[in-house]
Amino acid sequence: LAVASAPAPVGCVALVVHQPGEAESWQPITAAEAVLGLLANTVCAMSRSNESLDAALSIARGAHAVAGPRGDAASAIVDLLALLGPPEVM
Repeated sequence: LAVASAPAPVGCVALVVHQPGEAESWQPITAAEAVLGLLANTVCAMSRSNESLDAALSIARGAHAVAGPRGDAASAIVDLLALLGPPEVM
């Protein structure tokens, strides 16, 4: 069952496209570009436009954002996690 909870923080928005054999060559993007990318990949962006835009803006304000091609998922995730820095100890 679903249980209401606070939103989880987002550390990185990665607008990446798989290109076999390609090396990761991500470039930083602006918060506005991140918002547009998030909305382009939001299923309910049309039916719940206000909520979708609010969520995308909230995410983009506090997250690093990159875009570009990626190769193998296993190596890409290592590089993406490195963008976030070391995990916080609770």
